[in-house]
Amino acid sequence: DIEYVIEDIREEGEGVRVVGRFAGTFTNDLDLSIMNLGVIPATGAPVDFPTSTSQVSFEGGKISRSHDTDTGPDAGVAGFLKALGVDMS
Repeated sequence: DIEYVIEDIREEGEGVRVVGRFAGTFTNDLDLSIMNLGVIPATGAPVDFPTSTSQVSFEGGKISRSHDTDTGPDAGVAGFLKALGVDMS
């Protein structure tokens, strides 16, 4: 299971700024063979992913762009894998 927890949302310029994080339970094996990381076995443990900030733009009443503004070792795919306990070294 997975959910997106919104911690803050506010109008900013022509769009909105959203601060949130994914949370869930690691219930299925994750096959990362394509990244030479093998298969990460499911743990059944709860997982909280790093909080991230996104700038979302709209056009015609629909999302036209979503840009993750965070950078660093806990952002993006690296942060996702770190939260799952994947050793990237």
